[in-house]
Amino acid sequence: METPSILPPTWQVPHVFRERLGAKVGRQRAMAADGHLLLVLHAPPKPDENRRTGRFFWLKPDGEWRSTEHGAGLGSLQSHVGEYAERIHQLDQLVDTADSPDDYFRALEQLAPLQRAARNMHDVLKEARKARTEVRELIDIRDESYVVERSAARSPTTPDTHFNVRELLGLSRALWRSPRRLSENRDRSEKVGKRGKTCVSSRRIAGYLTRSYATFGPLLPLSQ
Repeated sequence: METPSILPPTWQVPHVFRERLGAKVGRQRAMAADGHLLLVLHAPPKPDENRRTGRFFWLKPDGEWRSTEHGAGLGSLQSHVGEYAERIHQLDQLVDTADSPDDYFRALEQLAPLQRAARNMHDVLKEARKARTEVRELIDIRDESYVVERSAARSPTTPDTHFNVRELLGLSRALWRSPRRLSENRDRSEKVGKRGKTCVSSRRIAGYLTRSYATFGPLLPLSQ
C-alpha cells in the first residue's frame, strides 16, 4: 500500500518529491527537479514539542510560489523567516526579565532547539539559492535567515573560543548544582560576557551568573 503524501494533493509537483517524503516531515531540506523547487521547513519549535511541524513552500517553473502556511506568494516564505525572528526576540525579552533560575533556564531550553532549527533553515535556503540562481528574491530571504541564525546562535569560530547556548545552559546548571565549582563557574561566565560573540543573550547570561554567585556563593558550603 502506497504511503499517503504529506504534500497537498492538489500540488502538481514532480513525482520524485512525493517519493522522497514519508508520512512525517523529517529533516529540513530543499528538493529540485524539472525546474521545480520544494522547500521542506519546520515551524519554530514550541516548548516541550517532540515532533516538528512541517511547512512546505513550492516554487513552480513559471516563478509562482505556493505554500501550506501564511498564504500564497513569496511573502509566505518571508513571513516564515520573520516568525523565527519574532520568536527569538520574545525569548531575548524573557531572559531580560527573568527573576528566578526557573525563568532563566526555561528561556535557554527553548532557545537551544530554536537555534538548531534556524541554522538548518538557513542551510536549506542556501541550497535553494544555488538550485534556482535566476530567482534573485531568494538572495534577500537567504540573507534574512542568516541574520536570524546569527541572532539565535554563536558566531562561527572555534569551540575553544566561544560558548554556544547548550554550553551556557550546562554552565548555568553546574553553578546551581555544584557549590564547590561556584567560583570556577563565576570566572568562566565573566569570560563569556567579555567575549560577547556567542548567543543573543550571552552578556546578560554572564551577568546573571555573576550576580547569582555574588548573592548565593557566600551562603553555600564549598565542601559539597
